[in-house]
Amino acid sequence: VHLSVTTPINNVSYDLDIQGNYIYSTSWAGGLRRFNYTLINPVWESIPLPMDNQDELLCNNIDLSTYQLNPVGDCDSDYDNHKAFSIHSVNDTIWVGTAGGINKGIVNGACIDWTHLKSYENGFYDDWIIDFKYQILDDEPNRIWAITWNKDTQGSIGPPSFSNDGGQSWNYPNQLVELGVKSYNLSFNGNYIYLSTDQGLFLSQDAQFWEKFNDFIDYETNQQILSDVVYDSEVIDDRLWVG
Repeated sequence: VHLSVTTPINNVSYDLDIQGNYIYSTSWAGGLRRFNYTLINPVWESIPLPMDNQDELLCNNIDLSTYQLNPVGDCDSDYDNHKAFSIHSVNDTIWVGTAGGINKGIVNGACIDWTHLKSYENGFYDDWIIDFKYQILDDEPNRIWAITWNKDTQGSIGPPSFSNDGGQSWNYPNQLVELGVKSYNLSFNGNYIYLSTDQGLFLSQDAQFWEKFNDFIDYETNQQILSDVVYDSEVIDDRLWVG
């Protein structure tokens, strides 16, 4: 299926990931697409996600008389779950974040069965899903994280949300909501969680209670960095790098 995109300004690609033989791309007005990189002449194909009012979409059981794929349009349309922001794959599971919630896909060959999760039903903060991260914990079930921005304000507030049971139930730290934090990225060092935000870098060990790092000092000039905004942080060889 090829989808004609007639809004070039809005057809921004936000994320890429590889799962199996496919490279996946998420684009605002282009939706979720993929191509098989093992082929000599691969072709991008559109991947259908559940419509806003659907809780699931099974690959071999799509009602073509009622289903419509339409990522093009503003935020007041009925196809927000087709406007894709983020993608992350873990083994045979694909997580896709849109302007309409979280989609968990179970891959079976070239086929994907989708479950559509919504904030008001499943407990994550809100339905603009900007990013996913997978945290491997030492002595607990592994954890999936989502950067969940406020949909009504288009991201003025956006704490991370997390699930310890594969997406069946979600939670988010009220502390960060009360602070009005907008999250950009997550990184991990064992059970330590680093959260990059518009108000600085935060650290947590239990995903609920967070401490903010002190102001950063530039290594070369020995002067304080005046901006509070942290876009990314990574631990490499026992050193914490902050952008």
